[in-house]
Amino acid sequence: IIQKAIAAPLVPTLSAQAKRGEWAAFRRTLNRRLGWMLALSTGGFLLFLAVGASALHLVIGHGGVTKENADWIWRVMVALGGILIAGSAGQVTSASYYALGDTKTPTWIGVATYTVYVPLKVGAFFAFGLTGLCVVTSIYYAINFLLQWRGLRHRVGRSVPAAG
Repeated sequence: IIQKAIAAPLVPTLSAQAKRGEWAAFRRTLNRRLGWMLALSTGGFLLFLAVGASALHLVIGHGGVTKENADWIWRVMVALGGILIAGSAGQVTSASYYALGDTKTPTWIGVATYTVYVPLKVGAFFAFGLTGLCVVTSIYYAINFLLQWRGLRHRVGRSVPAAG
């Protein structure tokens, strides 16, 4: 939902700013939307950390869900937290590239990081099970976002603040 509200409408605005050469406005718009996305996704994750286990325990006894199932689901969802946060931020950086007319860079970054992380995901799965796979997948999304962010900083100016 937040991707539709924050990242998707970003492309026309940034495209117009880039076309007019308004790089300071481009950076401000990008930074504002990225800030919103990071605040909402991080807030949602923190809310899940605070109440997610209790919420999952409400379903114990329904549909065969046990306390152990609920605890395991909570751990897996926590391990996937990087996908929520970095994946959401990556939607904003990808949209920024698209606004510049560049679909190749985010695609290339995605393919390169995916290729590097495939053996790491397999290894993590065999070493640590599903939770290990989820953690490495979260790291993959974070690295993908950071590489896109670094590329944008290089492309539209250093005044785009450092991520993290």
